[in-house]
Amino acid sequence: MQKVYNSLITKIDEKRVLLNEPMKNHTTFRVGGPADIFVKIDTLEELECVLQIAKEQNVPITVIGNGSNTLVTDKGIRGIVIKLEFNEVTKLEDEKYIVGAGVVLPRLAKIAMEDVNTGLEFACGIPASMGGAIYMNGRSL
Repeated sequence: MQKVYNSLITKIDEKRVLLNEPMKNHTTFRVGGPADIFVKIDTLEELECVLQIAKEQNVPITVIGNGSNTLVTDKGIRGIVIKLEFNEVTKLEDEKYIVGAGVVLPRLAKIAMEDVNTGLEFACGIPASMGGAIYMNGRSL
């Protein structure tokens, strides 16, 4: 894993590439052993880089959002864990938004409320990210 780590920190800020990072720090249930490598990603270019390095090194990848509704064994996660931190929200016309996968639902609900848009009030107490909610169980969002 050291070789993979060394490759990653040449492309991504070392502060966002963590070795043996306890997953309990990244789940709402606060459980889970270490990820071999934990990477916080906030651009598509970084994501492409991580995926390419993982493919070249034959390292498994796990992607998480806000870590809600996620249980990790005490043995942790082998390979690279990618946390998507795409946090941009762009307002379009007609009460529509472009929302990054890392945006947490309470933040999006607040933005909609401030724009006097209704329909997301239910999301203000859900600790999920947009990407995780859509993938796991929020397909009607």
